[in-house]
Amino acid sequence: MATRNLRHEAKKDDGPVDGATMTRLMDELKLAFTAEFRTFAASLESRLDGIQLAVTDHTQRLASVEDGLNTWSGRMVELEARCTAQDEVIGKLKTKLTDVESRSRRSNIRILGLDESLHSDHPSVFFAEILVEIMGKDVLPEPPELDRCHRMPTPRPAPGSRPRAVIARLHRYRIKETIILEARKRRGKLT
Repeated sequence: MATRNLRHEAKKDDGPVDGATMTRLMDELKLAFTAEFRTFAASLESRLDGIQLAVTDHTQRLASVEDGLNTWSGRMVELEARCTAQDEVIGKLKTKLTDVESRSRRSNIRILGLDESLHSDHPSVFFAEILVEIMGKDVLPEPPELDRCHRMPTPRPAPGSRPRAVIARLHRYRIKETIILEARKRRGKLT
């Protein structure tokens, strides 16, 4: 603003300028530039202070995020190690379960072709007696001890269609082997 006034003043007076006027004009111009520069510097300084505060805040936040990431990264590594260990345990347990299931089924036999109408309140006793009838007294002198006995857990078939198989768990594995060997000998001749 001061520079505009000086221009107007210089235009008004188109006459010769002496040294004192020139010095005075230069001093006024210097004061005007200094005032403009100080205003600009103060404005710039306040803006820079705001930017500095933002940078400081962002630096603190970034440090906090990095600390959090380090913490979470450590926990993630720990969890991955635990998951790997648990996967190994699960694999071993699955193998063990398969082995136990296989051993449990080892004493089971399936009896096919028994009519659905054949049943009793005591299926283990009933099907043990049927096994003696089918195999004969020379193979099974007495009814075998059955731990459990039931029909396959499927829907009851329509009349005249193939009956569900009977699953019997024999208490003694040797008797199961005897029944299986005799059934193979008589393949197709068991009634």
